[in-house]
Amino acid sequence: MLKFKTIDWCCVCDGPVEEIINLPKLPLTGVYSNIGEIIDFPKLDQSLMLCSTCSHAQLKHIIDPTELYGYNYGFRTSSSETATRSVLYFYDFISRTLPENRLSRVLEFGCNDAVLLKLLAKRSDRLLGVDPILKGREREFEQDGISVIGALVEDVDICEKLGGRPDLIVCQHTLEHLEDPRKTLEKLLQVATQETVFVFEFPSLDLLLAQRRFDRIFHQHTQYFSLESAIRLIRNSGCEIIQHTFNHLYWGSLIISFKKCSVGNLHFDLLSNKDIAPNKINVGYGVYKSEMKIASDFISSTEKHNLYGYGAALMLPILGYHLENNFSSFNSIFDDDENKDGLGYANLPVKIAHPREFDFTEATIFLTALDNRRSIIRKLYNLSPRLIFNPLSMI
Repeated sequence: MLKFKTIDWCCVCDGPVEEIINLPKLPLTGVYSNIGEIIDFPKLDQSLMLCSTCSHAQLKHIIDPTELYGYNYGFRTSSSETATRSVLYFYDFISRTLPENRLSRVLEFGCNDAVLLKLLAKRSDRLLGVDPILKGREREFEQDGISVIGALVEDVDICEKLGGRPDLIVCQHTLEHLEDPRKTLEKLLQVATQETVFVFEFPSLDLLLAQRRFDRIFHQHTQYFSLESAIRLIRNSGCEIIQHTFNHLYWGSLIISFKKCSVGNLHFDLLSNKDIAPNKINVGYGVYKSEMKIASDFISSTEKHNLYGYGAALMLPILGYHLENNFSSFNSIFDDDENKDGLGYANLPVKIAHPREFDFTEATIFLTALDNRRSIIRKLYNLSPRLIFNPLSMI
């Protein structure tokens, strides 16, 4: 039985929230397994809730993080080509924000396997990474100038571990996982100086809706920030925005840099994004479900001996949920990562295989890694499969 709590107020502004998308028996995701080793993962009725006051969305039920995160949590930045490219994009944004500065102390919370910290080490004297998935494995990621702690950032004495207050605090794709982002930001502000620069990146609700990527709603992502709700969170915490940008190619992300406010006025005009409204979200979700139905019918009508997936994404259980299909009719899911060869999913009866010398000319390929479709299609063009099926029209 999963441990969870129900949140029925906005985590950004404390306003009322209303259900806009109901996701009964939504499966967990994020764990590979040995082939044929199917674990009876629990499922949890879930809902996406919307705050009309600040255009913030969040999950209704928040699963205890100790049940979601540990070293068996499968996502690693270094093993994902798309995630690695996104780190370079994020690092470039940091470099534009702080073009010349030599940094004395840097904190990254949610550091995963320290890919960003290694880049920042080129211009930093001391770096600290904090992430609960590294508990018990810290020594594997430490090197000169870099130390890591396998814990929640709320439980770490940052100034003690860094030897002083940080010049830079970065967070890439972590804030959306938190139950109480305001509380975490408040703790970080306590250790920051007036000159400390924050750079945060998280999936954008605006882009999720524009791209109709409702498969990006899952249990690990508790918060869904719009530009409006992100600005409200930051400014109401006593900070001012330096700049922001969007990364359309990796999880439809929003990147914002900010620092403690030097001016007493914390009021600002709301952006009033009319695209983030229940009726428009419902229309977009209806289109998405129609595309999933077409894709599901395609799978059902395709002969099993020719059917393969391409891209063994950790999010595959969520795609299968919306397709109402567990991929058991697929011969395998191809993936270019040799470390995945021979693995399976903890809650899907399908194997992962490296394509190696496979002859694609008679194969029907169903794109299963939705965030990597562009690069997969480029590769498949030269492999000449008989047919490629893209389950979503927008790429």
